[in-house]
Amino acid sequence: MQTSAFDDAASTALDSIYSQQGVPATYTQSGQSPITVTVLVEDRSRDTRDKHGSRSKVHSLRASVRVSEVEDLGRGDTIKLTGESIEFKIVPDSVSNDGLEWMFNATSDVVQTVGGVQTFPNQ
Repeated sequence: MQTSAFDDAASTALDSIYSQQGVPATYTQSGQSPITVTVLVEDRSRDTRDKHGSRSKVHSLRASVRVSEVEDLGRGDTIKLTGESIEFKIVPDSVSNDGLEWMFNATSDVVQTVGGVQTFPNQ
């Protein structure tokens, strides 16, 4: 299918936004080698969860990545922002901007308290 002038303009504009506001990251699809991508971070937060006698500090990330960089975003794939040690597990949300970018949520348990002792789960 041939692209229209509008499609080309939208893609060029999106590339410009990613180049100006994007954050470098490493994306790893389940069972594959890691690749370098650029993500737009919409929200980054921390929360504490209590369940079944344990307490976890959870880091959350809501972001997007271009489909041109990641063809198929899957549940359980991971992303790690460059310069950080936290590896986030991805839950895909949707494809937006006429199929040009993936929206996703990702979380990571960083510190877990079990029986009054803090542990650091395997990432």
